[in-house]
Amino acid sequence: MKAQMVYRRFLVVAGLVTICFGIPLSKWVRFALHSGLFSYVLLVPAISAYLIWIRRKSFVEGERGSRPFAAITALVGIGLLVAGGDLTFQILAYCCLLYSAGFYYFGLRNMRAF
Repeated sequence: MKAQMVYRRFLVVAGLVTICFGIPLSKWVRFALHSGLFSYVLLVPAISAYLIWIRRKSFVEGERGSRPFAAITALVGIGLLVAGGDLTFQILAYCCLLYSAGFYYFGLRNMRAF
C-alpha cells in the first residue's frame, strides 16, 4: 500500500475516533482552559504533532501494520471505557485508540520512530 494511502486511512480513522470522543475532548479542553495549573495540556497534542511532522522523513515505507499491538492497545482503550466513566479514563482510552490506529497502519517500527 502506498504511503499516501496509509496516511489518508489513518487520518480517516483518527477523525472518526475524535468525533466519537467529541464530548470528553470538549470537557478536557474546558477543564484545561479554566485551570491555571493544567492549562499547558492543550499544548501537548500540538507539540506532539510538530515533533511527528519534523521526523516524518524517518517513516519507513512498506512497513506492515502491527496487528497484535493494534489489538492490544484497542483492548486496553475499550477496557478503560468500560472500567470507568471518569474523564481521565476517557481521555486515556482516546489516546489508546489513536495508538491502536497508528500501530495498525504504520507498524511497530514507525510508531517507535515517532
